[in-house]
Amino acid sequence: MTKSFDTDSTHDWEERIRKELKGAPFDQVISQTEDGIEIRPFYRKTENRTTLDTGPQSPWRIHQDFSGIRVKNELILASLKAGVDSISLTCEDLSKDLQDVMVDIVQIEIGGADFHIHWPAFIESKGWDEKTLKGGYLFDPFGALLVTGEYDSASFIPDMVKLFAESTSDQAHWKTLSLEGDRYATAGASPIQELAFTLSQVKAYLDIDSNLASDMSINLSADTAYFETACKFRAFPILWANLLKAYGQE
Repeated sequence: MTKSFDTDSTHDWEERIRKELKGAPFDQVISQTEDGIEIRPFYRKTENRTTLDTGPQSPWRIHQDFSGIRVKNELILASLKAGVDSISLTCEDLSKDLQDVMVDIVQIEIGGADFHIHWPAFIESKGWDEKTLKGGYLFDPFGALLVTGEYDSASFIPDMVKLFAESTSDQAHWKTLSLEGDRYATAGASPIQELAFTLSQVKAYLDIDSNLASDMSINLSADTAYFETACKFRAFPILWANLLKAYGQE
């Protein structure tokens, strides 16, 4: 009979750490995030700790971005063979870039100049049923304004978003919008700021049409601050659900 491992208590772990510290104060291994949240050196699942329900969970995908790479096809095929099942790319030469790619089983995100023209034309040329394809457009006009600063075009965004959403309304697995929340972290935002700014951007789209909630994908940053990254990804679905409730969405 296999004997199970003994479960170490919190006290056991703290004693190990104190031994390694060799007399240094325990507070030395407790840090604070830039948002003022205390990060301890370890965490254990305890009976008195409540786990918040983050709602239904979707399967994880292994994604790789090929935007900005000139010769893509060989790299895409190699990545798919290595386990990648979700890719994003620009639409300069779709016939060449997606040669021998099984588009019907791979999740694809398409961006680049006039992507909304080139992608439907490419699908039609292949005779594929667009209703079965999974993925979406790399389309985020509010995000683009943040990068370019060309706010004079902001008044056209509501009509543009509605037009794009209508063009893909019969594609259940195709997203019209793709929000890059990670751009805030790249610009220096803390995890809390990244969540706040990203959700503010989500709200801007929901103000156009609350039904867009099911028509957008969202990217967040991940780095080597493991506890903060894990907490951020656990917090986002809870914040998302509460935001949707404000718009009468469940």
